[in-house]
Amino acid sequence: MADFTPRKRRRPALSCVQCRQRKVRCDRAFPCGPCTRARHPISCSYSEQDGIESIHSSSQTARDTSHYSDVNAAGDKPDDQAARPSLPLEQMVQDLQHRVQRLEQVVSLNRGTEHSVHDRGLSQSLHDLGNRVSNIEQQLTRDKAGLGGQDTFIPAATLRLKTSPEKTKVAGQSHWTNAFHQLRMLEKIDDRQAAEMREEIKKCKGLRAKLKRVPALCDEPFKGLEHDAFWESPNYIEMVNVYFRTLGPIYRILHSSFREEYKWRLVSKTEKPSHSFLLKALLVVGIGSVFHPDSIQRSHIRPQVNRWVHAAQWWLTGPDEKSAHSIDGLQVYCLMLLCRQVHSFNKEAIWVSAGSLVRFACSLGLHRDPSHFPSLSLYECEMRRRLWAVVMEIAVQASFDVSMPPLISEDDHDTEPPMNIDDSQLDKNTRSVPIAKPSNQHTDASIQLLLLKSLPTRLQIARFSNQIRQPQSYEHALKLGTEIETFRKEFARHLQSHNLPESAEFHHKVLDTFLRRTILLLYRPFILKCPQDPRFYLARKLSLESAMVIASYADTTDIVSKPLDDYTKLSISGVGAFKGAFSIDTIIVICVELVTQLEEEAKTRPRLPGGGPFVPDNVLHRMAQASRRPIIDTLEHIQEQLLQVIGLGIPSMKRCAILSTVMGQIKAMERTGQYTKDDVYGALVDCIKKCTGVLERYIEEIGSGTSGSVDEWTPMTSDLDVESLLQEFGFPWDDIPLDFSGVQSWTEP
Repeated sequence: MADFTPRKRRRPALSCVQCRQRKVRCDRAFPCGPCTRARHPISCSYSEQDGIESIHSSSQTARDTSHYSDVNAAGDKPDDQAARPSLPLEQMVQDLQHRVQRLEQVVSLNRGTEHSVHDRGLSQSLHDLGNRVSNIEQQLTRDKAGLGGQDTFIPAATLRLKTSPEKTKVAGQSHWTNAFHQLRMLEKIDDRQAAEMREEIKKCKGLRAKLKRVPALCDEPFKGLEHDAFWESPNYIEMVNVYFRTLGPIYRILHSSFREEYKWRLVSKTEKPSHSFLLKALLVVGIGSVFHPDSIQRSHIRPQVNRWVHAAQWWLTGPDEKSAHSIDGLQVYCLMLLCRQVHSFNKEAIWVSAGSLVRFACSLGLHRDPSHFPSLSLYECEMRRRLWAVVMEIAVQASFDVSMPPLISEDDHDTEPPMNIDDSQLDKNTRSVPIAKPSNQHTDASIQLLLLKSLPTRLQIARFSNQIRQPQSYEHALKLGTEIETFRKEFARHLQSHNLPESAEFHHKVLDTFLRRTILLLYRPFILKCPQDPRFYLARKLSLESAMVIASYADTTDIVSKPLDDYTKLSISGVGAFKGAFSIDTIIVICVELVTQLEEEAKTRPRLPGGGPFVPDNVLHRMAQASRRPIIDTLEHIQEQLLQVIGLGIPSMKRCAILSTVMGQIKAMERTGQYTKDDVYGALVDCIKKCTGVLERYIEEIGSGTSGSVDEWTPMTSDLDVESLLQEFGFPWDDIPLDFSGVQSWTEP
């Protein structure tokens, strides 16, 4: 008798493994209906080989899967909802991971078949299930860490409104004043303290009024504008080169061929320059003047920058506005805003202007990728992508500067990033597409591209920090902060792995400040809640680390006796993120940390009998003092540099007054564990006296205010008046017989 040979199964199994075992008719969906409706939870699965064969043999499975994804998008079926909560999280994760794997097989196989080309339900199902897997894995991780399944939320900060007859301004949820009010501990000052301060404040206000006087602007901004600059001067050519060495690689508003065009249009004068080119040249010189090594040249050109900015604004929005509606006009707009930022000119209106810039760019179609417009040349396509990256960067930085929501989201544009190429690979005559270099190879575009990678996350943070209708999730903040830290490390590795010129140090500091400042603003609402809720300690730690790194960039700075590097020059003259170590955001975070440490220590240090001062000889106290010493040294160094900035004729006293006041509180708490009102006001009075003396010496050096140089010096520099700060401390301004029409007050709704 012949050996019995089992008959091979020719028809592939289309039912799921569980239905075959239970001998139940399977509808071949995933998960199938019988498994979903079972009394006890059943994990529906298909064997890998049979599943792949069933895909080829049945298009119904794909349609059922697509239908199931639609159900999942809106919510699970009632029966499914009743069964799934009883599943352990680990089993749910495994089940969803298996479903994602199967859908990936479906998508990969259907790409080669014509009958499923238009079936987008599978891709959507894959995306939805992937999100569900990620959410459950995050919930599982929180459960294992003992954090629970719910996010930790904090309410939005109190809005504050500054009002006066001449000016109204709102401080958003992420504004620095919310952190400053956390330090507010002063009461109304008495008559003795008011009398002590009155004379010094009168004198200080008079000196600041001289330095902040703005000269009259010409009614015809273009009158004589061509003769406003010595184009052939080596100093002007150097300022153009300095721009392309410093901020040019970060923003890339202009192609590097602009320098050659500058020479033959303005130096050789072979062709009369257009208004747009003339304004671009003036603004580039104005920006580059901030970094010029010769301080005399910097001081001579600064008074003219105000006129150049005014001329650019007039050309963009005046009677001839229509002629500026072009790519050239957009470049002038970007340079004009950048010039205002580096010179601190009308800084509070930059966010408003940035909104107009975004709409200007959208009206030119820059928010749509140039691939939609076949008629554009390669050069035009690339420049449009670069300019859109510039517009987005200016918009997000302006949002952080004034603590307002961003003016655009990622869903509002589809413009691709620029190519990773050198400017030498592309010009107006290029006809073939240049070969883009790998991302790890440094080119002229690398710095802008590295910063552009973090832009979507920074846009999310700007919106998250200023959202109105929803509380802020701590877990979501940590997720966003982790993404920013990843981008920051990637940028640092890129610069370290290439042998770059000296300007790379400037670019590293500027971009590192951009990203670390974002972390500061992201975590600041949570560090204010940390004394009441220790769960926010990580945010407090990360925020302090970022603030200390930014502050460390001024460790070797000595404005009076040492040559200044490009980063320090920008910190002195700029605004917002350009302030760097001298930024109020950095100072406030460090001050809040020190005060919080001292308050926590005061709760644990033993007192002498009778409620006297704290016991000084305590090992924990000495350890805490030693750990705080580097932080205090950093603040004292910044305080000294801010006084030296005032000595340059820049009457910006807000940061110096705030820092001096808080330092008075900190030093008193360091000595005795507590502070009094006299300690704080003593530090404030001392600061005002020092500022008055510094301004008097400066005015005496330039001619006792009789020459025209005083009125013309840095008219762009403006700052929140120190008197509005003192009003927060309860100073009785009504008793001073001066015109304080600029005094403002913060009110809460």
